[in-house]
Formats: sequence, structure tokens, C-alpha cells
Amino acid sequence: MAGSSARGLPPRVRLRLLVAVTALVVAAAVAGTLIMRDEQERATGVPVEATVKQLRAAAANASRSIYWAGTGPGTRLELTETKAGKTFVRYLPPGVAVADKHPSLTVATYPYPRAYAVTDKSSRKKSMVRARTLGGGLAVWSKKRPSNVYLAYPGSDVLVEVFSPGGVLGQRLVLAGKVSAVGERSSPMPVSRPRARPSGLSR
Repeated sequence: MAGSSARGLPPRVRLRLLVAVTALVVAAAVAGTLIMRDEQERATGVPVEATVKQLRAAAANASRSIYWAGTGPGTRLELTETKAGKTFVRYLPPGVAVADKHPSLTVATYPYPRAYAVTDKSSRKKSMVRARTLGGGLAVWSKKRPSNVYLAYPGSDVLVEVFSPGGVLGQRLVLAGKVSAVGERSSPMPVSRPRARPSGLSR
């Protein structure tokens, strides 16, 4: 076994090996910083259907901003709040019940110190795509997992994550500046795909 082999090495060699392994663990942790564990996080809160008025009331009572993607025709919202201050605003498709496992557009807001700095650092990895949004934020997503888009603003202490099946809708909403804090003025959620490719996209 690797542990038995290591014990047979000189102290200095074992120390170097320990440092190398520790460095790999830290690197893996940084690389995984922007991976949402949606089901685990949402399991700590109780999802409820909420009207726009109720969502605004929840945002007014929250210690931090709650982000969403606005409203559209026939919008039904599901709100989940956790004891850790994390919120999930889910857009329920027609016929989908609250707490159903059906994958649909979800905007999550996480309390996250230095959110912008962490997002910026993660975005510079070769496996990531980064883009500037119309609202002045930084959007990041993994090439292997485009369904999860992360958004952060300079000076903000929250990290926003937008999940959408396939990732296209989430990317469009974030890049167009449609994802904003509840209570801020925002345009209605688009229902058709724009022909022009969003600007500012870089790798």
C-alpha cells in the first residue's frame, strides 16, 4: 500500500511527499470552488411556491440580496431558503409541482466572501469560459458543465449561480444582464432566442 511504502522513506522524502500531496488537495479544492451541489443545498430548506410579491417581501427581509431572472408569461416561482442564508429561485414549467425533481431554470444566491476574486481566479483556468455581462458582472462556466453559470460583481459578497438544462438559456440571461437582485429594475425574461451572439465572450 502507498501508506506503508511512504513510512519506509527517509523523513525528508516523506515531508516532500506530504507537501506535494497537500498542494494537490488544495489545487483540487480551488478548482472545485464553483461547483454547485444543488440537491444537497436545497435539501436543507423547504421549497414553497411564491408570487412575485412574496419573493420581494422575502428579499426585503433577507440580510443579503436575492437574485432572480425576472418574470415572463405564465411564470411560476419556487423559493427555497436555507438556514445558511442561501436562496434558490426556481422557475416551474407548466405541470411541474413544487419540490419536483424536474430540472428547470434555477437562480441560486450564496453568501460568499470575496466572491468576485474567487470567480475571477477560477475563470482563468483552461477548462473555464469567462464573459463580461451587460450589468458589469463576471460570468463563468465550465466547458464540461455549461448548464451551471456563475456570476459575481466587484465588491459583492454573494455568488450567483444560474442553472438551466443544456446551459443556453442560463448563459443568455446572465450575459444579457437579466439576472439581477430582486427589487432592482430589470427587463422581462426573454421568451425567444436572440439572433445576435452576446458580446464580450472570451476564453
